[in-house]
Amino acid sequence: MRQINSDSKIKQNIQQLVEARAAKTRRLTTKEAAAFLGFHKGTLENWRGQGIGPAYIKIHGKVFYLEAVLIEYGNIIAR
Repeated sequence: MRQINSDSKIKQNIQQLVEARAAKTRRLTTKEAAAFLGFHKGTLENWRGQGIGPAYIKIHGKVFYLEAVLIEYGNIIAR
């Protein structure tokens, strides 16, 4: 039983760290991120399903892309 509580606490701590880091940069919705990169919203949704494309985070079940990550991703695909 103690292990389960420990795992739950670790997941909670990780989520708090992700949210804290996300607060330091602008979060964009899928639609905003697609426009930022010059793609259609469906492209990012498909990429997520395939496990490719820019990294994203989920906060309370909603998908967000960090602006800093999108800038870096745009630099990579432009090469």
